[in-house]
Amino acid sequence: MQSTLQCSVTANANKLLNQMAYKPPSFNPGVDMAKNCEEFIKGDKPFDPKYMSLELRQALQILKDPQYFDIEFHPPVEEYSNGERIISTQHTFLLRAVDQLYQDQFAGPLRTTVEHQIINILRSKLIPLCHNSLPPATHLSTRAFVLNQLPRLLNQVGEVNYWVHARWMKGLLRISQVRLLQLMISDLSHPIDMFVMEAGTPEAFEKIWNVTNSLATTIKFFGSERFRSERLENLILMHVAEDGCNTGVVAAIAEETRVFNQQVKAIDQSKLSPDEKLQAYNKAGLSRTPLSHQNRWHRPGYDRDGYPLNPPAGSGSGIEDATL
Repeated sequence: MQSTLQCSVTANANKLLNQMAYKPPSFNPGVDMAKNCEEFIKGDKPFDPKYMSLELRQALQILKDPQYFDIEFHPPVEEYSNGERIISTQHTFLLRAVDQLYQDQFAGPLRTTVEHQIINILRSKLIPLCHNSLPPATHLSTRAFVLNQLPRLLNQVGEVNYWVHARWMKGLLRISQVRLLQLMISDLSHPIDMFVMEAGTPEAFEKIWNVTNSLATTIKFFGSERFRSERLENLILMHVAEDGCNTGVVAAIAEETRVFNQQVKAIDQSKLSPDEKLQAYNKAGLSRTPLSHQNRWHRPGYDRDGYPLNPPAGSGSGIEDATL
């Protein structure tokens, strides 16, 4: 009875979320207004204030500064998704995210979070710091870093947004899914702050590159149509609300992983004999797999996919809710 009541409350809350979602008028900018970023930068046309906030319009002015950016635009290309013909740009991830936001291609509940992160990228000390602290030879990489690497997770929301937007329009978008995506998009602030605090060193450059790669992959998974586990979403949200993120633990795990990978690579590339390599691997706490999987390594007591060889009785795989 209680479970049925909870399901009813959740369904009604989800329905209310979709009914209250932001629904602007159909996209039809004025005659003298830009229709996309290309017209804003190359044609020097302003964005229509009906579809973009003043704060974002002001932040985007930095893209016109030739000191930092010399943006090239390419003809649009045809893509196909589930049999539907889509005309997409080949521009940078940041510009694509801005165009999607401007043209109302994001689900209403995610618009504010995405806009906030775009403004955060453009207004932070990141752009001048990257440009001034790194060697001139890396400035091209800096441009790619700011325009492509950092906004990757925003673009991932855009790539999966066909499904998120469709579910939103049908009243099927879950509150837990929206909250999870919002949290992951907001997490972009942390690597940016980390990079600025470390004064834009090459080491910080590499760290933030890896962090944004991981975030983009995570968003693509949780935002895709193949993920339908509301129970897992609520479990993650509950964990975040209770414990937060212990950055010290995360940093320690990352450092141990780096050292571990270096040890494995050093042994693998050494001139030791196969028997000596095997001894070195065992000494380092690794086990050699059977010949059929000799390129894979696993922890003792676990199979090559990372699952325990003798799991406790009654324990499930833990992935029965997710459609992978």
